[in-house]
Formats: sequence, C-alpha cells, structure tokens
Amino acid sequence: MADELPREWEGADLRIVGVVDDLPAVSARGVRFALEVEALQTAGARVPQRLSLAWYPAARGEDDGETEVAPPIVHAGERWQFTVRLKRPHGNVNPGGFDLEAWLLQQNLRATGSVQDREANMRLDAFAGRWSDHVQRARERVRDRIVSALGDAPYAGIIVALAIGDQRAISEAQWTVFNRTGIAHLVSISGLHVTVFAAFAGGLAFALARRSVRLTARMPARRIAALPTMTALLIKESVNQTVDNMGFTNALAACFTMHQLNHSHWAELHDDGWPAAREEDGIPNWKEAPPVVLAEPRTVRADQ
Repeated sequence: MADELPREWEGADLRIVGVVDDLPAVSARGVRFALEVEALQTAGARVPQRLSLAWYPAARGEDDGETEVAPPIVHAGERWQFTVRLKRPHGNVNPGGFDLEAWLLQQNLRATGSVQDREANMRLDAFAGRWSDHVQRARERVRDRIVSALGDAPYAGIIVALAIGDQRAISEAQWTVFNRTGIAHLVSISGLHVTVFAAFAGGLAFALARRSVRLTARMPARRIAALPTMTALLIKESVNQTVDNMGFTNALAACFTMHQLNHSHWAELHDDGWPAAREEDGIPNWKEAPPVVLAEPRTVRADQ
C-alpha cells in the first residue's frame, strides 16, 4: 500500500524507462497498457512500480488545420522511454457499478496517466527478455491471429477471452447477456486458467498412456473419450461453487453499499453529522418497533 504516487508529483512531466508488462489494448482513441517502471530519470521524483498508461493520438498543426497522428504500435515485452503525466487512482463508486479503484489495486496498478507527445519518447529494446515477457508476447501473437482471422465479427472478443483470458474486447452489451443467461462464469474462469488445467490433464493422461500397456489395453483412447471423466465432473463442480460464491459475495457487497449510503444520507442531513435517522425525521424509534414476523409461503397476513 505504501507504493503510491506522491501528491506533489501529480500532473508533472516525468521521464521514465520501463517495460510493457501486459497486452496493450488498442482502440480508436489510442492504446492503453501496463508499464513496469525500471528507471526514473526525473530528479527527486518517486513513482509506483507499475503504472497504467494511455497513449492518445497527437495533434499536429498543418497549413490546413490540425491533424491527429496515431501513436506508434506498442507490443508486450518492449522497453520504452516515455515522458508521462500521472495521477493517483480515482474512480466512481456507484452501487452495482464497476469499482475502478479496487480493480487497479487488484492489478497492482498504483497510478494512471498518459504519455505526453515528446521527442524523447523512444523504443529502447524490441524485447526485454524477462520470462513473463515471453508469456505475454505469445498471448499477443495468439490474440492478433484470432483478430486477423475473425475481423469485425461480434464474437471475436469472446473467442479471445476464452483462448487467452483477455476480456477487454467483450462489450458491455455482451456482458449483460452473459449475466442474464447465467454463463458469465464461463468467461470469467476461462482463458489461461482452463488452458493450463487442460494442458496439465492432457499431459498426465499422455504420460500414463505411454508408460502403461495394461492401461491402454483395458481403456483405449476411444473408450475414454466416450465416457464422462472425473476431471470433467470436478470442473463442473468447481464452476458451480464459483457461481454460488460470486452470488453470495455480490449480495453482501450490495447490502453493505446500501448500508453505507444510508448512513451517508443521514449524516449529510443532520447538522451534527449523526449517521442514523431520528424520530424527528419521521422514522419510528427502532427500539420500540414490533417484532419481525417471518414470511410464510402462499399466505397473506390479515393486517396487510
């Protein structure tokens, strides 16, 4: 938690050197990527280790007006020198909405910012060579091939998410459909998680088949493929438990959000900041409230 951007360095031009640490997200408005900072060339400055940066098209003046110049193509694993302006993480907190600050903290992105249009911006190395860079570069190649093959197909982002776990190309409308049909968990736990598990299970089966003639004689591959396996049952059970836990967690989060909003409402109304309703507000005293009556199925209370 101590790895944060000091307030005095918000909005200042900072020159940094770092490695693109994740798959860049390209859009019509530019490119966004995570950067792992390796060196800070601005004297006296201090920045977090990992940043979320956006590189927008630059406006260049021409005789007939300004034109926008797209930023260079950025790839995972490249080492760059940038001039950036940063700010501390900030996002809206709306009930049921996306919590940007929590997501940034989960991803260890402790500051956000933009790349400034400066001549000092340059690619220092085409490939940094860390072990994680090999993984991210391989994921990027797979994503590029899928996008190249599917083009503007509406399901291209879904295929990318299922294959490599990059969910950023899935639209809000598609997420709404997934949530309403109860299949959002299939995308949430897919990608690298399912791929790695499938590779492990396949490798184990291959190793057993090569080392046991008795096993392959009693259980040929066609017979194994035709029967439901314990692995498939365990995967299905884990998916069901994940969905149950997600629903329970989301319900608790919604309840506590409403609880906090209620306290904030009354604290704002009362001059002394008391965070609860009073009898003079038209709310009965909870100490004198009648006991809670449990609801009974298919019955109606006579006093209602």
